[in-house]
Amino acid sequence: MSYVGTAQRPHDWAARTDGSTLFAADLRLPALHAAVLRSPHPYADIVALDTSRAERMPGVLAVITAADFAPDAVYIHRGAPLSDRPPLARGTVRHVGQEVAAVAAETAVQAVAALAAIRVRYRPRKAPLTLAEATAPGARRLHERTTGEPNVSVLFQTEWGDATTGRAHAHAAVEGRFVYPSVSHACMETNTTLARWNQADGTVELWTSTQAPWFIGKEVSQLLGLDHDQVIFREVATGGGFGSKSKASEHEVLAAALSRKANRPVLLSLTREEELGANKPRHRFETWLRTSADEDGLVRLYESDIRVDNGSYNHMGPSVMRVGAITLGSMYRPDGAVLEARLIDTATQPGGQFRGYGTPQVSLAAESQMDELADRLGLDPLEMRLRNVNREYTTTLCGYDVTTARLADCLDAVRTELDWDRRRADPRPDRGVGVAAGSHGSGAYAYELANRSDAAIDVFDDGRVRVRYGGSDAGTGQSTILAQIAADELGVDLADVEVLSMDSEQTPFELGAWSSRGTHMTGSSVGKAAGELAGRLRDLARAKLGAQDVVLRDGRAVAEHDSVSLGDLVRLSDDAVDGVLSHETVYLLEGTEPLAPGRSTANLSPTYAYAAHGAYVEVDRRTGAVELLDYVAAHDVGRAINPTAVEGQIAGGAVMGIGAALGEELVREGGRIINTSYLHYAMPRSADVPSVRPVIVNAHDPAGPYGAKSVGEMSIIPPGAALANAVQDAVGVRIRELPLTPTR
Repeated sequence: MSYVGTAQRPHDWAARTDGSTLFAADLRLPALHAAVLRSPHPYADIVALDTSRAERMPGVLAVITAADFAPDAVYIHRGAPLSDRPPLARGTVRHVGQEVAAVAAETAVQAVAALAAIRVRYRPRKAPLTLAEATAPGARRLHERTTGEPNVSVLFQTEWGDATTGRAHAHAAVEGRFVYPSVSHACMETNTTLARWNQADGTVELWTSTQAPWFIGKEVSQLLGLDHDQVIFREVATGGGFGSKSKASEHEVLAAALSRKANRPVLLSLTREEELGANKPRHRFETWLRTSADEDGLVRLYESDIRVDNGSYNHMGPSVMRVGAITLGSMYRPDGAVLEARLIDTATQPGGQFRGYGTPQVSLAAESQMDELADRLGLDPLEMRLRNVNREYTTTLCGYDVTTARLADCLDAVRTELDWDRRRADPRPDRGVGVAAGSHGSGAYAYELANRSDAAIDVFDDGRVRVRYGGSDAGTGQSTILAQIAADELGVDLADVEVLSMDSEQTPFELGAWSSRGTHMTGSSVGKAAGELAGRLRDLARAKLGAQDVVLRDGRAVAEHDSVSLGDLVRLSDDAVDGVLSHETVYLLEGTEPLAPGRSTANLSPTYAYAAHGAYVEVDRRTGAVELLDYVAAHDVGRAINPTAVEGQIAGGAVMGIGAALGEELVREGGRIINTSYLHYAMPRSADVPSVRPVIVNAHDPAGPYGAKSVGEMSIIPPGAALANAVQDAVGVRIRELPLTPTR
C-alpha cells in the first residue's frame, strides 16, 4: 500500500501513550542538579559577586560566573554585529531573571541552598520598562546602538512597489494602532538539558529538549571554545517547542559549563516559574497601520509604523521584526507598501522565536483593517478578501515567488463550514462571526546552509529500515511522515521503519525544525535518500533475478516470475557492512535566496501556504465575556502527507492563537512577570474552547516534496484578528489590543 497521503498514528504512539518515552529529565544517568541565580532587578550594576560560601557548601561541586567564560563571550543568535547577550551577566544585569551564576550540587535542595549563599551586591539603576519609556526624551540607554535613536536596536525602513499609484487610486482608508501582547510558549516540558563532559577527549554530550540540535551545538561550542563536532547530541524526546526550543534557550551552555567544571554529568531543568518568568516570550508589537483601498475593494497601499519590544538583548528580535513587516507584502496584491519598523530595547526579558515569528502580531492589524474597509465600502468581509487573494505563480511585493495559492478555496470553506451567510444575518445583537486569513513559508533561507538537508537510510539484512536525520520531532509528527516516505519509496511495511533523530554521531547534517521547514527539507532529503537506495536495491535484484522490470513492494523486490526479499539483497551487496546497506544523500533547495545586504526583498521559501479561519462568538453585554461557540480553520497545505498530523497541527496552533486572543498575557510589575504559573497564566483549558474544525484544502504543489507545503506555524496566525472581527460583528466594538478580556 501507499502510505504518503494517508492518516497514520505517530510512529512512537505506543511509547508516548504508555509513558515509556524518555525526556531529558527522565534519563537514568546519575547527574548533579543545577540551579541558576537570577537577577532580582530589571537594571543594575553588579558591584560585587562572591561565590566562596556556596562553593564550600555540602554537596556543591561547581559554581560558575561570567569569569568562567571568555571576557567577550556572547551568544551568536542572529550574528555580529547584533550579538550582545553574555551567557552569564558581566558587570550589569538588564532584566529580571537574567542569569548571574549557576551551581551544580548532589541534590536539588543543595543546589538551591547554594544559590542563597551567593552574595551579590547590586547598584540598581532606573530603567525603561515599556516602549513609551524607552523612547521618551532623556530615556536611559540600555546599550549603545548604531541607529542614531535612543534604545532603537534596529531601524527598518523600506518601500515596496508603487506607493504613488496606490495613493492615487485610494477611495477609502482606515488607520489605527494595534497591540499584540507578550505571551509565553508554555511548553508542557520546560527547557531541560542533561550534559556530560568527557575529560579524555574534551567533548560534551547533550541530551536536550530542542527542535534544532545543530544550533545548540553552534552556540555551546563557541561559548566553551570548542569545535562544533566536540558537542555531541543524543536522541531524547522533546515535550513541545513552538519555537521556544528552535534555537538556544540560554540554559544549555550553563549545563555544559557546569559539567566541565565538576567533571560530572549535570541536569539543568527550568522550573515553571523560570519558564514563564525568565525565558524568552513572544515579542510585544505595537503596530500603527493605514490601509487604503479603491472603490472596488482592492487593497492599494499599506503604510505602517511598527514598534517591537526587543527586551534587553537582541536575540531573534531583528528577524522577528523583519518577518512581521513582510506580512504586509506577502499575502495580498497592493500596489505598494511603505514600511517603518523599530526594534526597541526595554529592561525586560528578551523576546525570542515563537510559532508564527512576528506574523500574528502584524496580521492582527492587517486583517482587522480588512474588515474595517469592507464595512466602509459596504462589502462582505469574506468577499473583500476574495477580491484580494494572491494569484498563483506570481511574485509578491516582498519578493516571494508564489507557486500554488488556494486562499480563495480556504475562504469558501469557511463560508460553508461556519454557515457564514446565515450566521452573519442573525438578528441577535450579541452573536457575531469573524474571518481572518494568513500565509507562511515552508522554511526560510535565513542562515548559511539553510538550503541544505542531508539524510541517511539503512536497510538491515532482516528487512528492517532505519531513517536517520539530524533534526528533532518536537511533537509535529515529523519523524512519522519521514517513516511514511521511506516506506513508500522502499516498498516496506510502515511498522518495519524506525527513525533515529538528533544523534550527531549517527545522523547527517540538518539544521532542524524551525520556520516550518521540517516537512519540505527533511521530506525532500529523506525521499531522495530512500529513492536512491531503492534504485540500488533494484539493480541488485535485476542481477539476482535476471529481469529488468523490478518493483519494490511488501518488503521484496518483485519481477514478473520471481522475487527476492530486501534482506537477501542486503546480504548480496558488496557495500553492506555488518548486515546493513546504507545510503546517505544531500538535498539542496533550488530557487530560493537569502536576504542580501541592502535588499529588502527575497524569495526566502520554496512554497507558501495559506489559511482562512472563521470564528462564531457570543458576547455577554453585561460582563463583556466572550464565548467562542464555533471555530473553523481551513488550510492550503498542498498535499497532506499525513492528514491526521496536519489536523493536529491546525487545531493545536489555532488553540494557541485563541488563547492569546482571549486571555493570555505575561503581566509585568516593575519589570517582573507576576503570573508565572499555570494557575495564573490564562491559557485555555480543554473545556474553554470548542472543537476546532480543521479543513484541509488538498492540492498538489509541484515545488513541495510529494506535493506538500507547510502547516506548523500557519494555524496560529489568523485567530487574533478572526476573534476581534467576530466581537466587532457581535457588539459593534472594534478592539485593537489583545487579549479580548471582559475589561477591554
